[in-house]
Amino acid sequence: MRAHPLRVISVFFFLFILYQITSSKSLLYSPEIFTVSSNQTLVSPGNVFELGLFKPNISVSCWYLGLWYKEDPKRTILWVANRMKPLTKPVGTLKFFDTNLAMFEQETEIPVWLTNLTGEGVRSRMVAELVDNGNFVIRDSEGYLWQSFDFPTDTLLPQMKIKVLDSFPSKEDQHKLLYPWFSPSDPSLADESFEIHNESNIIAIYNGGYERDTWNGYQFGDMPPVLELKEGWLVMKTLKNSSYSRLTIRQSDLYELYSWNSKAKEWILTWSSTPCYERLLENQCGSYSYCSKKDMSPATCNCIRGFHLKLERKRNDCVRKTALHCRGYGFTKLPHMKLPETISEV
Repeated sequence: MRAHPLRVISVFFFLFILYQITSSKSLLYSPEIFTVSSNQTLVSPGNVFELGLFKPNISVSCWYLGLWYKEDPKRTILWVANRMKPLTKPVGTLKFFDTNLAMFEQETEIPVWLTNLTGEGVRSRMVAELVDNGNFVIRDSEGYLWQSFDFPTDTLLPQMKIKVLDSFPSKEDQHKLLYPWFSPSDPSLADESFEIHNESNIIAIYNGGYERDTWNGYQFGDMPPVLELKEGWLVMKTLKNSSYSRLTIRQSDLYELYSWNSKAKEWILTWSSTPCYERLLENQCGSYSYCSKKDMSPATCNCIRGFHLKLERKRNDCVRKTALHCRGYGFTKLPHMKLPETISEV
């Protein structure tokens, strides 16, 4: 039995419309124009990462070009292009503009985001490509001209790197720093940055202007060893026994390490920075007490063995349980203890 021609045409038209609504690609050639939305996206060749528009605040019409893990149903955002200048509509236009890739509001010629290439060194036709490691690159036949890995937002992915600074950052260094989102619904820059400094050959994390953790040649504090020092840069690695990892900077001076659970299809929090430094800076742990944090448990002020908290608990001061008898004394092991960070010898 032959199908009716009108039915065949209707099915073809439906499939064509469906393709237009949910289409994706991995390459964009100059001078090609690509209409980007939450459904029309760029996808890396191995279907690992996806780049498209997202809306963090359902009550405000602000749209951003962001990157997420393709398998993640929640679309946790890992990189944002136009974090300071959102689109006002759920559709944008990606196109090459004066040797740059730019994103425009539809039907306007004012870009909300630009790669800021000078045009020098462009040797052949330019291509925009989303790579399987999450790097969004502009290249020609000779190599990369621009890459998103050089412009992190609040997250480090494996193979991304952050520069170890010899002094406080200049304007030229600003794009090399990590800035948390201003709020969970606003990806614009928060006031405090995540920086790595080398002062007197001591490498330390600075967050919000305060020193947090120092580098021991292998890792920072109790952070799992996911950063590797290479020629003045710290390079992100994949967490051991994990298919994929990310290090994300949060407000309140916290940084968190996540691993991807392919079975549950979600990011699992495997480590977070010790909030003990807040207690140490504010002198919350008083006499004969210390700040301790184990695994994912919250930081607490604990009394040394043989001591207990005073009834007045304003400052977590501890006092002896029994009087001192000057015999049979030695050293006590204090596991999971957080010491104040210092760049000076003591």
